[in-house]
Amino acid sequence: MKILIIRVIAGMLLIGIFAFKVANYEPTKATANTELIQGMYLFIKSKPVMEYDYVGTCKTVTFGSKASEAINCMIKKVKKDFPDANGIIFTDDDLWKADAIKLK
Repeated sequence: MKILIIRVIAGMLLIGIFAFKVANYEPTKATANTELIQGMYLFIKSKPVMEYDYVGTCKTVTFGSKASEAINCMIKKVKKDFPDANGIIFTDDDLWKADAIKLK
């Protein structure tokens, strides 16, 4: 009976040792930090690593030739349409369509 109890305790200890794993996050060549512009995290042709909730999609038309003008226009539209959003994922090459997100 003693041997059975010792085996059960040893088995539980081994399970406890292997159950906990230390997570090592290794940045890769694709890892980056995003800019915080006007209170919004911008992701252009990329996705956040952290979990997020989809809030909605915005479309806008800009007549300027600079990318910064299109980005600023989209930030204003997202803030107006989705005030609880704190990030934008640009889904189009022309920066006229984006998903508003809420990072957790």
